[in-house]
Amino acid sequence: MVSGLELLRERHQFGDAGVFSVNAVAAFHNRTTLKQLDRLLTPILFLETVAACALVVTGPFSKLGRLALLLVCGSILALRWRRHAGGDGAEQMSLLVLLAACLAVMPWPSPTRVRIVVIFIAAQACLAYATAGIAKLFSQTWREGQALPAIFLTNNYGDPRMAVFLENHLNIAWLISWTVILYESLFPVVLLTSGWLLIAALALGVLFHLSCAVTMGLNGFLWAFPASYPCVAAFAMEISSFTSHSSAMLLPAAQSGHFMCL
Repeated sequence: MVSGLELLRERHQFGDAGVFSVNAVAAFHNRTTLKQLDRLLTPILFLETVAACALVVTGPFSKLGRLALLLVCGSILALRWRRHAGGDGAEQMSLLVLLAACLAVMPWPSPTRVRIVVIFIAAQACLAYATAGIAKLFSQTWREGQALPAIFLTNNYGDPRMAVFLENHLNIAWLISWTVILYESLFPVVLLTSGWLLIAALALGVLFHLSCAVTMGLNGFLWAFPASYPCVAAFAMEISSFTSHSSAMLLPAAQSGHFMCL
């Protein structure tokens, strides 16, 4: 829904002078097909936005929700093909979640497929965070705290006031950088938590993406990644329940001496 509204606002970028013009992507696609799709560009963006709103309201389990899910996926895929470039991690995460949801509920919802998809989305979120964190860990610029001031000096994600503040307080920039590195790299550990610790870990992630949205304009990330948190929480609780159940079964056996042979 957010991406649809953003592209509606920036749809002039698909024009002759825009970064997604036909000339810019003609090397990858047929010009005639591109021009035909451009005639439908605004209706597709409206369709994506309206279908996404319906999906939020109804959920993916009703007939209307499943139709809305298909329309959202189809719209996003068509726009990605037309745009060819300019995507980001939030768009990739959203598309993975939506396509996985299609597998869970098409042609009708299946409890087994829903459970598999929940685990997949949780694992995908952990993989995305860990990959981002480890990549930063191997970057000297991130380790020394110089990356954030440089990012805030860029045109796309810039905030001159933040850049000046962090350049004047490199110790704070270093602390924030290492907080991000450690949180992202260790995010999979959240699957081994439960209760308030699990809630606190996921709340910290929401706060992180909220701060990125406010300072860098990364609006899509605020919704794409926290949207996976219910699946992360569900999988973490399942692991916790399995661990507790296994411990409860092993303790009486250990007490009765069945493990003396070990």
